Amino acid sequence: TACLAAATGAYPIVIKQSFDTLLKGNQEMLPYVLAAIAIITTSRSLFLYLHTVVTSRIVQRLTTDLKQHTFAHIMHADFARLSRETPGRMMSRLTNDVQFIEQGLMAGINTAVRDALSILVLIGTMIYLDWAMSLVVLGIYPLAAAPIMIISERLRKVARRTQAELGQMTAELSEKLSGVRLIKTFRLE
Repeated sequence: TACLAAATGAYPIVIKQSFDTLLKGNQEMLPYVLAAIAIITTSRSLFLYLHTVVTSRIVQRLTTDLKQHTFAHIMHADFARLSRETPGRMMSRLTNDVQFIEQGLMAGINTAVRDALSILVLIGTMIYLDWAMSLVVLGIYPLAAAPIMIISERLRKVARRTQAELGQMTAELSEKLSGVRLIKTFRLE
């Protein structure tokens, strides 16, 4: 992840150096600039692939452990606990809720680790290249971040409501499908 962030931060430096060199009329540096861009792009792609593989492996292992612990907890729960909740709701917890946790973990790892590290490297690169413009951008950035935070809070509320409705729908569907055989058997339709 650190190598991925470093490769991302190398783009602006190489581009600035290439513009400075080429604007001075130094055409001999063009093959080196193109080679540097190709090397950075290749290394960034390789590091992104490795990051994706490792992150997926970690998240899959965590969600597998979570499913196993949840199932073991349900199997060892007392009858009163099991009768309080419908089978559909428990199925929803084992499938949908764990899937949402998996997606959240993947997004969290990407945001908290990869993107945060890339942002830090890019801010460092930005300050290295032009510290005055960087101060202006860093002063304006919090103003732009406020609407994003408001929208993300709304999206969290919608996601919570959607998850609750999905659990309710799964519970009703499970009850209706499991009751079809009984209803048909006694001709109670």
